[in-house]
Amino acid sequence: MSTPLAADPALLGHLNLIELSRESTRWGKGGALEESDGILLFATGSWLPVVCNGAFRSDETASPDDVVTRADAFFGARQRGYTVMVRDTPADQDLRRACQAGGLEVFGEPAPEMICTAPVTAQVPDGVEIRTVTTVEGVHHFATLTGAVSRALGHLVTGAFGTPQPWYDSVMAAGDLAGERYWQIPLVDDYVPEMDSWYGDLQNSGSAEGSLVKSGLFLREFRTKPWVHLDIGGTGYFRKPLPFAARGSNGVSHATLVELALAGAR
Repeated sequence: MSTPLAADPALLGHLNLIELSRESTRWGKGGALEESDGILLFATGSWLPVVCNGAFRSDETASPDDVVTRADAFFGARQRGYTVMVRDTPADQDLRRACQAGGLEVFGEPAPEMICTAPVTAQVPDGVEIRTVTTVEGVHHFATLTGAVSRALGHLVTGAFGTPQPWYDSVMAAGDLAGERYWQIPLVDDYVPEMDSWYGDLQNSGSAEGSLVKSGLFLREFRTKPWVHLDIGGTGYFRKPLPFAARGSNGVSHATLVELALAGAR
């Protein structure tokens, strides 16, 4: 009886990152994906070079010089910077040398090491002004309230509430660019009387009927700014490995926050 070979955690992490890049590009709007001869090139709807636009060598036999040459052509046509994901292992030392010979700068440490065409601060498109926001123009919050969202939408779609509608729509536009899935939950005022309580002004818990809608109504009563709540009760943690993500916490909605911040800076 043979003993199964132990999996290499570094390799599994690298393969997981490749699959995540494929799927997030396919789900998002305005993305482009090219994969052949052991080289993967992906461009999402965002212009950021780190994570959102990059190149992988999915086959170790692929020429490292070809990775750089094809990435330069692919992203040059889109006028974008990009990131080459290089593992901090002996298998990728030739790719590291090819990237550095091509003028790419080391951006991240340690593995998987990111080698980037330029510092992120230099990748500001024409007409964009980066500014510091010192006032609260809208409230963006993600958490879980009742657990009802996972029963309604499962582990792949995040429930969302928000008012006013234009502010909610701007958050959803950021989610589309990030390739994250949301479904708007209606705020039905007819349920408010059912939330009366003898021990407080309003109760969040009660009967299971309509509890997901009532949780959003509860939040709405206490907001003082435009607001959005993204209920990650079902999507924030994967209980088993998926083709594009490992088991455990997955950082859902963070990419939406990044796109929302970039939209506010434009």
